[in-house]
Amino acid sequence: MRKIPGDILPKGMKLPEPEPEPQEQEKKYITLAEANYVADIRRAISELPYNIEIQELVVTEGKNSPPVIQLVMTIK
Repeated sequence: MRKIPGDILPKGMKLPEPEPEPQEQEKKYITLAEANYVADIRRAISELPYNIEIQELVVTEGKNSPPVIQLVMTIK
């Protein structure tokens, strides 16, 4: 590769250190230990103007991932 006059720094000068890549901070997701969001979901469903029966509600929480809620309900 050819060098051009601007490629060489004057004597005594150093290239600045490259800035480190910002590391992703660990995302914090809500957990049942912190807040009973299942009760909030059940309360919100009970306030709907329908007769709803919850057949199954499964919560899966994993480290570094948002909770996944599977809900099976019957509207009567």
